[in-house]
Amino acid sequence: MRKNKSSSSRSNSIKYLAAVAAAAFAWAFIFLVPPEFMGIKNYLKLSPVERNYLAGLKSKYSGAQRELSPEQAKSVIKNALKFMDEAKDSPASFNTPEALALLFGTACAETLLKPRYQDFGGDAIGLFQIDYFTFKDLWERFIPNTRPALYSKMREKYSRFPNGEIYFEDLQLSDELCAVFARMKYAMNQEPLPPADNIEAQALYYKKHYNTRLGKATPQSYIDRLQGRSP
Repeated sequence: MRKNKSSSSRSNSIKYLAAVAAAAFAWAFIFLVPPEFMGIKNYLKLSPVERNYLAGLKSKYSGAQRELSPEQAKSVIKNALKFMDEAKDSPASFNTPEALALLFGTACAETLLKPRYQDFGGDAIGLFQIDYFTFKDLWERFIPNTRPALYSKMREKYSRFPNGEIYFEDLQLSDELCAVFARMKYAMNQEPLPPADNIEAQALYYKKHYNTRLGKATPQSYIDRLQGRSP
């Protein structure tokens, strides 16, 4: 009997330690997940409907199907920034030389001015590669809560539907709308935009606030791609 009790005790201890290890691993994966596993983490958050929707968009829009010239891209960005100022929903102007330079550099860095669904892994779309979760956060929380007039104007101008709704696919269909979302992503932080003529500062700002530590881009890749697309 003593032997059986000892064996049972050891078995229970092993099970307990295994449970603790599994819980620690789960906690680390959820809260300390390294960048290379973020795609898996985000994928697990998607509903089956969302997964099917994104898979359809990837099939439809992956691969560069069109390319903007630098002049066309800058025109798109200027129109987007002008639209944002006309909404009169911010004490400061969105339409500045700093914003134009940073957004043009961002478009070059993200897509080389070729709007598409993200090529390898992840779920980002459009000229500025807005990812799906950023889109949802901006459209469902940040823009309506911080810029309600802009939110209303966006529904009026860019929605393809009577209810005024905007969907993730619309960022591929409208480069101008995608530029609005990119500008609002930068607006989520309070740090002033870098000078329009300081490419190095732009590159660091882009990496910190747009591509972030989770992205594969570097400040140098921003500079290289921007210089390669500047007229």
